[in-house]
Amino acid sequence: MKFLAPAICLGLILSFFSNFSNAKDDLDHAGFDGTVTDANGAVIAGATVKIRNLSGRREVIVLTDNQGRYSLRMMPPGSYDLTVEATGFQTVQIKKVIASAGMSLKRDFQLSPATVTDEVIIEAASDAGDTGLIDTTRTVVGGSISSRSADALPVASRNPFELVFLLPGASLPALSDSDLAEGDNKTNYRRTPEESGIFSLNGGTPFSNNLTIEGLDNNDDRAARERFIPSMLAVEEVQVVANQFSAEYGRASGGRVNMRLRGGSDRLHGQFQYFFRDESLNANGYFRNADPARGIRLPYQNHNPGVSLGAPLIQGKISIFGAYEYDDVYDRAEIRALLPVGVNPVLSLPRPNGEILGFTAIDKDGATKLINGGAAVGLYDETVTTPKTAHTLQSRADFRIIRNHESFGLLTLARNRDERGFPGGRRTLETLRSSAGAAIHWPFQTTSSFLQK
Repeated sequence: MKFLAPAICLGLILSFFSNFSNAKDDLDHAGFDGTVTDANGAVIAGATVKIRNLSGRREVIVLTDNQGRYSLRMMPPGSYDLTVEATGFQTVQIKKVIASAGMSLKRDFQLSPATVTDEVIIEAASDAGDTGLIDTTRTVVGGSISSRSADALPVASRNPFELVFLLPGASLPALSDSDLAEGDNKTNYRRTPEESGIFSLNGGTPFSNNLTIEGLDNNDDRAARERFIPSMLAVEEVQVVANQFSAEYGRASGGRVNMRLRGGSDRLHGQFQYFFRDESLNANGYFRNADPARGIRLPYQNHNPGVSLGAPLIQGKISIFGAYEYDDVYDRAEIRALLPVGVNPVLSLPRPNGEILGFTAIDKDGATKLINGGAAVGLYDETVTTPKTAHTLQSRADFRIIRNHESFGLLTLARNRDERGFPGGRRTLETLRSSAGAAIHWPFQTTSSFLQK
C-alpha cells in the first residue's frame, strides 16, 4: 500500500506529459493555433479567440498568452467560425473554416484599431466545395471525405467504405468485381476471396488495414474486412492515413481508415433517404443474353429507406443523434446442373426439368461413347429466391456537463439475414452484432491559454 500513492502520482504525471507529446500525432481530432498581432506586428496578449462548431456541438474560447499565441487541440472535425476580439481593436471573423481529422490549422490574425464599428468577416470556404485552410506542417499521406461529399455523391452500395476509393492511392484487391455480380448478373468466374480485404492503400496488402469507428476497433480478423457497416446518414467523416501513424493506431502494415459519426447539436436536424433498384432498370447478364431461352432478367428489387435525427436533450449540456437504415433485397439465383434421370434410393435428388441428354455422346472422331458411367442425365434449370434484409442503427450521445471536459457514448446495432452466396462459401443466415463504446477526452492545457465557455 505504501507504493500505491507514488504509483498514482507517477501515472498522472506520465499521462499529463503524454497528452502534450501526442497532440501533434492525434489523427482523430483537429487543432487550431496561431498568433494575434496589431497593424504594426506587435503581439496582443489577452485577446479572445472564439472557435465555434457550426453544427452547434461545441464552442470554445481561447485567450492568447504573453506572446500573442493561442492553441487548441482535440476539436471534433467539421466546419468552424473563428472570431478574434480585443479591447481597442476591430473584431475579425473567419467563417466556414473546414477542419479535418489529424489537421493542425495555423491561422494568424492582424487586428486594426477600432476606428469603425463594423467587424471584418472573411469567408474561408464556399458552399461549392470542401475548401479551407491548409495544414502546411502535415506530412501524412492520406486524406478525408467530409459529410458533405457523403451526402452529395451517389453510392450504389450505400457503403461508406466505398468513399475511400475517391482518394489517391486506393485500389481494389486483385480479381475484385466490386459488386458487379450483384442482382441478376451472377456468374461463375473467379473472384476475390472474402479473406483478401476490401481495398489496398498505396500498394499495401488489402488484408493489412486497420478499420476503426471513432477510434474503436471495427476489424473482422477472419475476413480482413469491416465488422460493422454504418449508415451513410451517420457518417461525419471518413479519414484515410497511409503512413506515419503512431503506435496507438498500429495493427496495420497497409493503412488506417477511421470513421467519425455525426452527433447531436443545439438545434433539431435530420435527414430522410429512399434508395430503390429494380430489374427493369438493370442490364441483363452476358450469359443470359447469349441464350434466347433465358433472355428475361431475373426478378430483383432493392428498397433502402433511412432516417436520421439529432436534437438537444438539455440545451448546451446533452445532445443526442440517431440514424436507422433498413435494406430489403428481393433477389433470385439460378441453379443449372446435370442430374441423373434414374432414381437413386440412397440420395434423393430433384428430377431433371429440361432436355434429357441420355448416356452417350459423340467424340471428336465421330465415334459414340458412354458418358457418366452409362447413367442418363438431364438438364435441371430453376430459379430460387435468395432475399436479404438488414437493419442498422447508430446512436450517439454527447455530454458537456462539466466545464473543460467532454464525453460521448456510442451504440451501434445491426441485424442481417442474407440467403445469397458469396465467394468464400455461405454466410450465416442469422447474425446479430452489437458494439458499444464510450470515450472521455480530458484536454490538458494551461488556464492562461485555455478557457472553455
